[in-house]
Amino acid sequence: MRANRERIQEKLKSRSLRQLSVLASNLIRQVFPVRFRYTSLMRVMRIVFVVVMAVALCGPVSLGAFGDEGALNPAEPKGVTSDEIIQRFAAKEKEFKTALDQYGYRQTVKVQTVDGDTPDGEYQQVFDVSFDDQGKKVKNVVFAPQSTLQRIMMTEQDHR
Repeated sequence: MRANRERIQEKLKSRSLRQLSVLASNLIRQVFPVRFRYTSLMRVMRIVFVVVMAVALCGPVSLGAFGDEGALNPAEPKGVTSDEIIQRFAAKEKEFKTALDQYGYRQTVKVQTVDGDTPDGEYQQVFDVSFDDQGKKVKNVVFAPQSTLQRIMMTEQDHR
């Protein structure tokens, strides 16, 4: 064993880096004689993985191509006036309120003041609306950074 080790050390001293890597590969093959081979299932799984990753990475970019997004038609709706649309919406408002009172949701309130085209102050609050055990609506604030509004002030009553 000791003679074998000394023989290997002598060989290592006289070899270049490339020769050492080939020698190490050969030693590993001698110690671990099992060769790794891809099975047909592994090849198929590798192809499936590549396709899934390509769709996952490129899919969101191409989703706009499938939408019904065309140019906005500025013409008035045909067969109905804007006053009729407002009346229909107002008539359904009580139904919408009743439906909204039955669901939990996350609400974001954001107000910005602008000076020209540049925002110069912001108020933001994000809260979850849910129900307690007695069925009462509960608001739980999840995000509320410090307000930077200077010319106006927001209170809880402003966004009920």
